[in-house]
Amino acid sequence: GAVAGPLRQGPLRTVSEAEAERIFREVFGGRSVKQVLEDEADRRVDGSLVDHGIFSACIREAMFTKLLLEAQAKAEMQKHVGHGESSTITTREKLTTEDGKGFIKVKHITYWWDGRVETD
Repeated sequence: GAVAGPLRQGPLRTVSEAEAERIFREVFGGRSVKQVLEDEADRRVDGSLVDHGIFSACIREAMFTKLLLEAQAKAEMQKHVGHGESSTITTREKLTTEDGKGFIKVKHITYWWDGRVETD
């Protein structure tokens, strides 16, 4: 259902409050949606929060959406990695050169827990 604050149902919302909370805690070191949003909020040099006035709700919703997309991407990456630091997937493709000689192209993709992807 609809909730107040940064988790208010919006026209582009694609996950429930419970699912967002689960994803954020999984990806952002056990921190809740509220904690992550507070940590990411705009601050002045002295550390105090910036008051966006009538735009505050829009700013919060945009930040939530940005962080949710980031969290979903990291969660998807972590599925590839599992519980280790990284996971490498190797693919092999049979190819033929113009002169008819065959060879096998080997490709390695390494997925890291922090979201990095390396291809060689």
